[in-house]
Amino acid sequence: MSAYGFKYNNTPFTDNNASLIWDGFIAPASNTQSSIPQLIVMHLIGSHPHFCKRLQFDVQFDLNNKNVSCYVSSIKETDDLLKSTVEILKKHNEDYSLVYFADHGLSHTEQYQDLRHNWEYQNSFQVPLIFFDSGETNQVKINKQISGYQFVYLLSHWMGIQLNVQHDYMQYDLTDIPEQKNIQIKDWQNKLYPFNNLKKDPNPF
Repeated sequence: MSAYGFKYNNTPFTDNNASLIWDGFIAPASNTQSSIPQLIVMHLIGSHPHFCKRLQFDVQFDLNNKNVSCYVSSIKETDDLLKSTVEILKKHNEDYSLVYFADHGLSHTEQYQDLRHNWEYQNSFQVPLIFFDSGETNQVKINKQISGYQFVYLLSHWMGIQLNVQHDYMQYDLTDIPEQKNIQIKDWQNKLYPFNNLKKDPNPF
């Protein structure tokens, strides 16, 4: 995503070394008003290792160890960023939609003192997909497995973009999309494995 961002004219990075920038600094990017519809993409550092270095503010939790405490605190900072973004969008008094998703999750490692992306565990692929819409007032939780390979179809339907292909996720609303079975994932060498055959994170806590 960062590689694509650098190709465009409007790339509000505050430093060439994106690893040094806190996510909270990019929230004002959503505070620009326009007479035409806008697509604003905010690529977040989020909860990547090393967690304590990712925090803009103090550690907000005291859990099993420092890494886990920083990890959960980084999630809270992402929550706060989403809240701030929605509040900015509401101020414009116009219709808006916001989607949040993560490209991967994490699993325990190093004698359970840290978390890393590890393709051998299901937890590294179980990530949230959250939609906020100014026209919706009720919170709806959808507990369905959806492969990331199908996300482009789901996103295109949500954005009103027509593709020259047919897909179930382009025909249904979010609450009606079918759950996927027999999902496959790729390892570091791009070899496919059945998701259901992966191990589950040995969470010791």
